[in-house]
Amino acid sequence: MRACLLPMMLLAACSSDAEAPKRVTPEAPPEEPCVEAAFHADVDGDGHGDPFVIVRACEMPTGFVASADDCDDTDPEQKPGQVWMRDADGDGFGDDSTAVESCLRPVGYGLVGGDCDDQDSARMPDRLWFIDGDDDGFGDPDAPVDSCGDVTEAVSNDLDCDDADWLVNPDAEEVCDLIDNDCDLLIDDADEDVDPFTQVELYEDGDGDGWGSDVYVGLFCPGLEGAAEQRGDCDDTDARIHPERLDYYDDIDSNCDGTDDVFRISSAPTGWAGMENGSFSANMDSRDLDGDGRYELLVSSIGGGPDDEGVVGFIPGDLTPGDRSEWPTDARVVTWTGSSFDGAFGTNPRFAGDWNGDGVEDIMSGAPDAEDKTGIFYVVSLDDVSGGVDDALFTMVFSHDDAYFGADSLALGDVTGDGMADVITAARKDDRVGPQRGSVLFIPGGGTTSDVVVHNGESNYDLFGVALGDLGDIDGDGVLDVGIGAPYCDDLLTNSGAVFVFPAPDLATVQTPSDAAAVFLGPDAQARSGTAVKGPGDIDGDGYDDILISAPFYDNGGPELEDAGSAFLQLGSSTGWTSTSLGDAHLKIYDTAYDQDTGRYLGTPGDIDGDGRADMLIGSYKWDTDELNQVGRIFGVLGSHPAGTLTLPDDADLVIVGTDQNDYVGRGMVPAGDLNADGLDDFWVGSSGAGPTGALFLIEGAEVPF
Repeated sequence: MRACLLPMMLLAACSSDAEAPKRVTPEAPPEEPCVEAAFHADVDGDGHGDPFVIVRACEMPTGFVASADDCDDTDPEQKPGQVWMRDADGDGFGDDSTAVESCLRPVGYGLVGGDCDDQDSARMPDRLWFIDGDDDGFGDPDAPVDSCGDVTEAVSNDLDCDDADWLVNPDAEEVCDLIDNDCDLLIDDADEDVDPFTQVELYEDGDGDGWGSDVYVGLFCPGLEGAAEQRGDCDDTDARIHPERLDYYDDIDSNCDGTDDVFRISSAPTGWAGMENGSFSANMDSRDLDGDGRYELLVSSIGGGPDDEGVVGFIPGDLTPGDRSEWPTDARVVTWTGSSFDGAFGTNPRFAGDWNGDGVEDIMSGAPDAEDKTGIFYVVSLDDVSGGVDDALFTMVFSHDDAYFGADSLALGDVTGDGMADVITAARKDDRVGPQRGSVLFIPGGGTTSDVVVHNGESNYDLFGVALGDLGDIDGDGVLDVGIGAPYCDDLLTNSGAVFVFPAPDLATVQTPSDAAAVFLGPDAQARSGTAVKGPGDIDGDGYDDILISAPFYDNGGPELEDAGSAFLQLGSSTGWTSTSLGDAHLKIYDTAYDQDTGRYLGTPGDIDGDGRADMLIGSYKWDTDELNQVGRIFGVLGSHPAGTLTLPDDADLVIVGTDQNDYVGRGMVPAGDLNADGLDDFWVGSSGAGPTGALFLIEGAEVPF
């Protein structure tokens, strides 16, 4: 049988009786023999194997590598060739200058470099610091700086809530001051950590007048609504009644002192003690120098000084009054001592304006008792802190004995138009042209004694110049008017007195009393009208300033009222006066007690009751109680009275009385402006006998309760 060599598709052509061919499968080539290799586990996936974990296989298993140089197969960062930098401060950033190559991590080293200060863990790349402006260790979150930059004034935290106050920061203690001291967003009583030693006992204040009843509220920070620190309010439903309120002469006990008709001077809570004893506060002046509504004050002690020379003191208007236990210690408070033994320097000290044109306010005062009552007059700069008058801008010693030169003076403003303030002063007993006629001297700003203009009294013994009064503008012409008192003038009757009124510019040239624009004559013999003259302002609200004139020795009612005293209000007018006799004045104000000399001193406090009209104060410093002598009292007359006659004390609106013997209340009285910012004028009252040195009392204005 022959083998069929044909392809399969031709098998059919083969002999039918041939045996069918078998399929032959080609043999596979023989397999290559397996070559095994060692592989090492790479558990941390860093491409380096663990030399101690080995498998042998022909192919690399998953999770294994061929190398066996890993030093720590549990940490991918530790491997051959790794570069490390020392991280001494542990902030995660190393110092590039310390780089080392090591498989294992050296102790204190890391992989990240770029640290700018490897000794401070708070300074690193991309980290902010914050300016610490108040140097309290806490930064201002609104003032970031790069921590790798200049951080000399910065800190690493931003936790300060007031970077202008070193007492406010998260470490501070919360105290009662209306400030979030510890930066926890809680203030005062709202913060349970508030210092209890800064809290106070509070009492229910139902009327909101700052005085509480006897109902105890608890321990809280001051200022809690509906509560007050002080108790003693006798009517907690009426804000017009509390212990420190001005008590008018009515049937209401407005200051809770048990009386409803007088205001005891001791009820005034604040003021100053005298700088020295010696009639302190009997002589004062005040003026708002800086326009803040609070008047600067000049006050003197004419018997002060080591040799009773007299002392004048200046107190700024914005200085908060104390408790009358001391003279103010503020650095701006200045005093000047006179230079003459027993000279009474400080008799009627006055603000002079800018007398020498240097832009600084000046003051002036006489020492009328100096040189055997001859008198000396000084102008001193407020910038002079020498303590004396040796460096005065102007000094004038009078030329005749017993003239009492400088006993009163007055600022006129710049009436000559040279940019310097002009002044006048007086020699009330000047007898150069006749016995005790008196004279008024005009001293131009920046001038010398040779520039002085003298105005002599008209008749012997008139004492022309006893009082010099700033009347304001009584005739509406826009020019300051000046009142000059001559209390012993006999033009009406013997010693009835007179006040001569001159426009201030006229005084720059020689004037005589007969040249006066108006003359107001006393009401009767021996009245001595013009002993004091003041311009209180517009009393009746007609737009013209008015004139307040005293006649302290007038006895309206006969011998039993001898020297009772009186005062007269003459209204300003643009058309003149039909009668210049004070007996026809708009208001005639008479005391009804014997030998009071009421009106010897007058005060012009401003508008103390807030009705838009000026008010008046009339002093009665000699007033006695049944037990105490010369306690003194002051009558207040408000500007709302119609024309007519007022008798004191019954028709007074206000009666202020002293507390102790020889208090002498009723001499010094000057306006203070609105010191407490309540819209009402306040005023100063002196009590030269109060305490060891005399005292000043601040009395705050108040609306009338009637």
